[in-house]
Amino acid sequence: MKFAGGLFALSLAATAHAQFSGRRFLIDPGHGGTDPGAVGIDGGVDPNEADFVLDMAVRLKSRLEAAGAAVQMTRTTDTTLVSRSA
Repeated sequence: MKFAGGLFALSLAATAHAQFSGRRFLIDPGHGGTDPGAVGIDGGVDPNEADFVLDMAVRLKSRLEAAGAAVQMTRTTDTTLVSRSA
């Protein structure tokens, strides 16, 4: 992954499919819903940290799946995760 021109770029080699086939990943974008994470420069109006991490997580999921991996995410929309107590 590299940062270029204000964007992160994730590159997977042509042989990545063999490397990730049969592997499982869990991606946790963190924040979301009522927890925006770090707020934007304007004090809270979009974009906030939650917007960036969700976007990057969805892109990473797509790339990993294209490389043969099984991927699950803790959230795929801007929602608040609720902790379940035992």
